[in-house]
Amino acid sequence: MRTFMLTDKRTGEVVFDGVEASRSLPCWVCGDRHRNQGWCLLDVERRVAICPRVESQRRIGEAGWWHGDGSKASSASLVSHSRPAREESSIDWAARWSDAVQAARQSDVAALAASLRLTPEAVGASIEVGIERNQSGERSCWAFAMRDASGSVCGLKLRMSDGRKLCAKGSRLGIIRSRGFSSGSGDLYITEGESDLMVAAGWGLNAIARPGCRSCVQIISAMSRGKRVVIVSDSDDAGRSGALALRDALKGRARDVSVVLPEFKDLREWHGNGGTADDLAWLVRSVRGY
Repeated sequence: MRTFMLTDKRTGEVVFDGVEASRSLPCWVCGDRHRNQGWCLLDVERRVAICPRVESQRRIGEAGWWHGDGSKASSASLVSHSRPAREESSIDWAARWSDAVQAARQSDVAALAASLRLTPEAVGASIEVGIERNQSGERSCWAFAMRDASGSVCGLKLRMSDGRKLCAKGSRLGIIRSRGFSSGSGDLYITEGESDLMVAAGWGLNAIARPGCRSCVQIISAMSRGKRVVIVSDSDDAGRSGALALRDALKGRARDVSVVLPEFKDLREWHGNGGTADDLAWLVRSVRGY
């Protein structure tokens, strides 16, 4: 089975990460009409299909037509990467992550903190930071471990000095954990992106981040059973819709699930404009109603 990935070249966000349809996983667009299921591509987590038989307003090259969240298919900068699934298993992500952590220096953490308008102490205490270097030994990007539901490293989220964010080639999308994350805690805070995670963890919250506003639903669902979950949404349309979709997916699994919307673009910007842990706690109580 081959996997197929679409990324937004401008932002680096993975907007489609799926597999070929099969008899056991039929295409929900045309599967009731065709026995041969091998031509369609399905991203179950994002509920997006690329179907070569049924037309839509957006065509993805020779692969077919996009069926799902149209906002993620509207950019002409989408590029595709098709790769055998076995290629991923050949990468020792745990070893690569260990090397990245060992390569990180205090000056690298300080540079990251400065770019985010946070203190080096806050960044270092809240999240583990890795560094990937070029052949000259210079920092090429900051790195953060993405993990699957079992906690194993399944890829790296990379952050470039110019602000671009992307995944290392061959990565599988996974959640990013705060340094003090506890799977046994009854509370779980979920942010969009590692910089918001730094703020949440710095406030003493048991927090994880997902690399994109529509990613890691299945992983988070497995982690949320019986917990009181708070989803901290970004304020843009994509962030809000992704947070609400995750909330709906967690109902029946989590003990309680709430979506909160900070006053600014995201949690980090709210923090930079004076937002505090007490402010977030008040916002959570107002949404829960108790």
